[in-house]
Amino acid sequence: MAPTTMRCNLSPSGQWATIAAAVALAATAALPPGADAAQKFLVPDGSRATAVHRIPLLADPVLKGDDKPLGPDDKPALPYSPRATCSARCHDYEAIEKGWHFNGPDPKVAPGRPGQPYILTDLRTGTQLPVSPRAWPGAHRPEAVGLTPWKVVLAFGSHTPGGGYGERFRGNIAADPKARWMVSGALEIDCQACHSGDP
Repeated sequence: MAPTTMRCNLSPSGQWATIAAAVALAATAALPPGADAAQKFLVPDGSRATAVHRIPLLADPVLKGDDKPLGPDDKPALPYSPRATCSARCHDYEAIEKGWHFNGPDPKVAPGRPGQPYILTDLRTGTQLPVSPRAWPGAHRPEAVGLTPWKVVLAFGSHTPGGGYGERFRGNIAADPKARWMVSGALEIDCQACHSGDP
């Protein structure tokens, strides 16, 4: 019986790529556990894959009284807080709330290129009014047409990912006696409203 020989079917460049991958894997394994663990979540990894979020949900610690995860038997049942849940571990909530989706009511932010305003409608009169917190041509500022932050959230809150008038720019809560912020709480930024894994 003749001895068998093994042949490598990789090209020389493929062999070098395999060696480089093995060296990189060995170097990564040599790092101490937890090296830069806190920073790895703050920097995008470049992947186009959907992030997997299997994390415990937290309520606002001021409402709940502790920072333990929400449970099905909690009394009273509290809503989860994206601010407490997401910024406690991985995401910089303060940086996110300065982003384009959320900074429209900020008078220090330039209006940027015109986009699609909200359309405020009155069914009784058939009126349609373009409304935007940004100073876009042809659009009315909410406060110019009598909309308080509470009324903006009531009218358009389902079309936002939170923040803006629902959180950072709620204004003087006591100045709007019909607002029910004490019942609803803030409309916190919830990126999962749009960036979920559901098609």
